[in-house]
Amino acid sequence: MLQRCLNPKNKAFKNYGARGIAVCDRWRLSFDAFFADVGRRPGKACSLERIDNDRGYEPGNCRWATTAEQRRNSRQNVYVQVGGERLCVMDAARLIGITLQSLYCYRHNHALSYQEAVDDYLGGRVRRA
Repeated sequence: MLQRCLNPKNKAFKNYGARGIAVCDRWRLSFDAFFADVGRRPGKACSLERIDNDRGYEPGNCRWATTAEQRRNSRQNVYVQVGGERLCVMDAARLIGITLQSLYCYRHNHALSYQEAVDDYLGGRVRRA
């Protein structure tokens, strides 16, 4: 957290510090304060996640999350509507019963948006192997 936000030589700095992502003074100056706010990491499968990716590391914006949970909170994620619910494409593909790769290939081969591809699957316009 500190290195990627504060050290321009860190390989991840361009996605954090250079974007204006900062660590609040409370955490930057005191690990005890960070620990009091966030608590112990629940397990090796978890790492620190920012809930709002456009805000910094601060109380109320960080939690422990698994890699799968963090993938759903990526700023590069694409969202679609399925039955009135906003889902990332990974979850939409799983709900439809296909792999993300299958959805991607269908979308690419037919020059569709992810929403159009999902709609085709849901509307029965795609024959599944």
